[in-house]
Amino acid sequence: MIELLLPIALAGIILKVRALDLSGAIGVIILSYLVIVPQNVTWLYPILFSFLIITIATKIRYRGQERHEVRTIENVLANGGVAVAMAFFGHFYGFLGALSTATADSISSEVGKLGKEKPRMITDLRKFVQKGTNGGVTFFGTTVGLIAAGLIGIMATIILNEPKTIIIAALAGTLGNLADSWFGAVFENKRYLDNAGTNFLATSAGSLAGIILGSFL
Repeated sequence: MIELLLPIALAGIILKVRALDLSGAIGVIILSYLVIVPQNVTWLYPILFSFLIITIATKIRYRGQERHEVRTIENVLANGGVAVAMAFFGHFYGFLGALSTATADSISSEVGKLGKEKPRMITDLRKFVQKGTNGGVTFFGTTVGLIAAGLIGIMATIILNEPKTIIIAALAGTLGNLADSWFGAVFENKRYLDNAGTNFLATSAGSLAGIILGSFL
C-alpha cells in the first residue's frame, strides 16, 4: 500500500516545488499507475527516480528565481508515453531506453545550460549557437545527460539484477538525447514539430536503441 501511494507523494512534492503544474502532477500519477497495472510496482522505481532527479535539476537551475518554466501534462505525456507503451507490452529494455532518454534530455537541458561552453549545432558542429537553441549541444551537457541515464540504469539494475542494464540505459539514453537535438535542429526549428513532438520521437529512438542493445548485450 505504501508503494502504491508513492506516485501521489512524488506528484505532491513536484507540485510543491513547482517543477510541474497541477495537470503535470496528475499526469505523473496516471502514467505511474499505467506502468504498475500491466507489470508490477518494481517497474515504478526508475520512473520515480527519474522524476526526482529531474526535479532536483530544475531547482538547481532556477535556484532563487520566483519564475521559471513549469512543465504541463503535455510534457509528461510526450516524455513518458513511449515508456508506458513499452511497459504495457512488457519490453523492459524498450521501457528503459525511453525513460533514460527522457531523463538525459531533461538533465542536459536544465544542468547543461549552467556550463560555460558555447553550444554547437548538432547538424554542423563548426557552427556555434546561443544557449537554448534547438539542436545546440555541448560536451558538458551531453556528459551530464549520460550520467543521468546511467543513474537510471543503476536503479533498473535493482529490478533485474543485471549489471548490463547500466550500459544499456547510458548508451540508449545518450543516443536518444542526441536524437532529440537532431530532431530539434531539423524539424522543430523549421516548425514541423513542437517540443512535445520532438520529445516523443526522441524517446521512441531511445526505446528502439534500448531494444537493440538489450538483444546484443
